Amino acid sequence: MGAVYRATHVMMKRDVALKIIDPRKVTDKSLVDRFRREVLVSAKLQHEHIVQAYDVGVHAGVSFLVLEFVEGADLSVIVKRDGPMAPGEAAAICLQAASGLAYSHAQGVVHRDIKPQNILLSTKG
Repeated sequence: MGAVYRATHVMMKRDVALKIIDPRKVTDKSLVDRFRREVLVSAKLQHEHIVQAYDVGVHAGVSFLVLEFVEGADLSVIVKRDGPMAPGEAAAICLQAASGLAYSHAQGVVHRDIKPQNILLSTKG
């Protein structure tokens, strides 16, 4: 769909994740519609195990979503780098992910793309 960059929110003076639609694909109506749906879903979810949405907008014809920046790495990177996790560590991660998913489901949202690349592990645990 696009890319996610680490950026600094000038007004808030903090690091954020900036998700944008690929500028070469902004004419793809289905992609733009999917991005808009993601924005609406992100805006209504507030949970400690779900990345928080801060802002949304369009600049130079490119739609963007400003998200909470999570210092750390995704689960796939960690497993590739470190190998299999201890059962207790894996269970703790699964419980946190399940907590976020249960909240999301209670809000009427189904994620549809659960995979290691979409599970972020912060350096704060």
